[in-house]
Amino acid sequence: DTLYVSPATQSIFKSIDGGDSFTILPKTVNVDLAIDPFNADHVFNGAVHSLDGGFNWVESITPLEGFNIKTASTTFDTVQPNVVVASVIQIKSNSEEKYQVQRSTDGGASWNITLELDTPPGKPVAVPGQSGHFYLPVPAYGLSKPTDGLFKSTDGGISWTSVLNIGATTVAVSAAAPERVVALTFNGLQISYNGGASWQFLTIAPGPTTPEQLLLDPYTATTVLVATSFGLYRYDFSNSDCTSRIHYDQNCDGKADILWRHQQTGLNWFYAMDGSNIIESRAINTVDLSWETAGRGDFNDDGLSDLLWINKDTGLVYLYYMEGGKFISGKPVTTIAPDSGWQVAAISDFNGDDKADILWRNNNDGRLWLYQMDGHSISASQHVTTITDLNWTVIDAPDLNGDGKADLLLRHATTGLVWRYLMDGAIITSSQKLISVGLEWQLVISGDFDGDKDADILWRNTQDGRNYVYLLDNGLINWAQRGFISQFADQQWQAILAGDFDGDGDDDIFWRHLGSGNNYLYLMDGLSFTGKALPPVNDMNWKAIK
Repeated sequence: DTLYVSPATQSIFKSIDGGDSFTILPKTVNVDLAIDPFNADHVFNGAVHSLDGGFNWVESITPLEGFNIKTASTTFDTVQPNVVVASVIQIKSNSEEKYQVQRSTDGGASWNITLELDTPPGKPVAVPGQSGHFYLPVPAYGLSKPTDGLFKSTDGGISWTSVLNIGATTVAVSAAAPERVVALTFNGLQISYNGGASWQFLTIAPGPTTPEQLLLDPYTATTVLVATSFGLYRYDFSNSDCTSRIHYDQNCDGKADILWRHQQTGLNWFYAMDGSNIIESRAINTVDLSWETAGRGDFNDDGLSDLLWINKDTGLVYLYYMEGGKFISGKPVTTIAPDSGWQVAAISDFNGDDKADILWRNNNDGRLWLYQMDGHSISASQHVTTITDLNWTVIDAPDLNGDGKADLLLRHATTGLVWRYLMDGAIITSSQKLISVGLEWQLVISGDFDGDKDADILWRNTQDGRNYVYLLDNGLINWAQRGFISQFADQQWQAILAGDFDGDGDDDIFWRHLGSGNNYLYLMDGLSFTGKALPPVNDMNWKAIK
């Protein structure tokens, strides 16, 4: 309920009742306010700060010898108490200026210079909910300088990396989607969906780029407000510019990520992956245990994997639109009677429109049914076929022939026969035997392990632990392209999912030990791999969502 208002030419006003009433604080030069998220009485105003809610101000940032502080703009870390980052301009009597970034870990009692710049920096911005993450815009004045652009720190302001080499005047992030960044540059508004790793042009800038504020909607992160000397401008956008089309990619960085669900508490968790490195680990939300996850897929063609749920008591099917570790919005899809025998057999894009569809299997009569999806709307509901022999199981729905449309892999539980359906939407265009293998061989998972755009398959021997990869050729067995990759007899090691975790174009294999909770990653390159251990998750109530 504590608010501070700093009009450009007046004293600072303070409210402790959410804005119903205000108190005029003692006169001080209005520069730039920053409020400690852990203590509303701790306020910065440029190079001075107050520890008593603005009634008394003391110098915080000390100038270099022979210099005076011209301007200072501060920002508090949103997670780490007492960590403050400031952009500082110091000036000498002969008009010589120094441009710096300084950092304090004791709430402003002492400071260290962490970055020297060639041009005056803008206001640093802390990323909500991400410890130590800051952005620093550096405008270009006249001729471009090496330090113009946008910088990012992930260690609390100790070190800085350039993430955009166009002069940026201001930057905005949103708690609704911390990976999304909007920067106002001299070339217009630029947007990043992946924490600054890549950028896309959003729109031209409104008039001269001299904004006072840039605000990204804190609830959906799909609206940006730009306040300039020429007025207030609004831009609406979505995730449609995200070009990533990687299965299981939650944050548009072109790499698969891992979602977890706790089977006892209902807590859901997000791992943002970069190869074997977990670059972000955060809670998503907690969902009642009457809800079960049905799978993941990009239902609205925004390049980000979404999450499908089914309520086991009511049969309600519900879609979570996701971005990174954030639940953006939820929409009902349909209701399927819990005792009807229908279960989700696969989530994949069967008609090539870059939107995930839902394949259903009726466990009572063997019918296969396809929902072609447009977001949470069912654009077509079609019967695929009926397989009356209930010993047949849908193993996976990969793209076997590289046409951009999901196909079906099925296996017979008593004969070991593997069958393939090449699909075009709900139409089976080709139906034929793929291979027949003894039941001691488990068809574990499919994925494009060699990056040739058609899926391959992983076999695991349940007796001796041998693992074999078959590199398929347009959906057919190429006997010259199969090979032994590893062997471990402990059958508690199971391949959980295949996805491109390192962004090299080849799907990798995520393994989990179902007894110890150890996790391991095979970074695949055809029939070879590089093995990397992941941090264990010893609580076996955590299940990775496929």
